[in-house]
Order: sequence, then structure tokens, then C-alpha cells
Amino acid sequence: MLTNEIQDLLLRLRGGWSPMADEIAAPQGDLVDWNFLGRDRLRGAYGIVDGERVMKFYSAGDNGLPGRHWAHVSAPVLIIDRRLEWALCQDRLLWLYDAEEGRKIEYLGG
Repeated sequence: MLTNEIQDLLLRLRGGWSPMADEIAAPQGDLVDWNFLGRDRLRGAYGIVDGERVMKFYSAGDNGLPGRHWAHVSAPVLIIDRRLEWALCQDRLLWLYDAEEGRKIEYLGG
């Protein structure tokens, strides 16, 4: 079941609204060095949620990359930006960053 904040955000995004972080009441997070996991899920090298770095560990067989750590998004993606800058999941809006942008974020402490 979607929260009221997620439902409202989904309607706004479907209507063509471009999200601005300070105008969103729903929870938000970052997903860095991400890719698709199946048809409706995302994963990334790590995620930043509520200012905390989130990382989940899986064996090499789970993702095919020995020693690689993936932060899996727990909820299916409801809508994703065509420029792949953000994705709305059932529990939060995720800002999507490639590996290079992630290194910049880490370096700048953002």
C-alpha cells in the first residue's frame, strides 16, 4: 500500500512535474552506480538514505561480481525518469547517480 505522500508524488510526476528535492514530502534517498535488477527493480554500488550510507552484502553468485557490494532497492519502481535522473519506488523517491557522479559526491561530502 502506498502512503499518501507517495500517491501524491506519483500523480504529480505522471502529470509531467519535474521533482525538486525541497518540494517533496515523501522520503528520499540516493542510489549511486546503479543499474536495473530485473524489469522493475534497481540496484546500486551503494545508496545514501537519510544521510546514512546503506550497503547490503551479497555473495558473488548473487550478482556475478566477486567482492562487489550492492544496495538493493526493496520496493518495485513505480515510475522512472526518461533521463534516468530519478525513480519513484513504493517507499521513497531515489535520485540516481552514475559511478562518476558518485565519486564526486563522495569527494565533496554531499
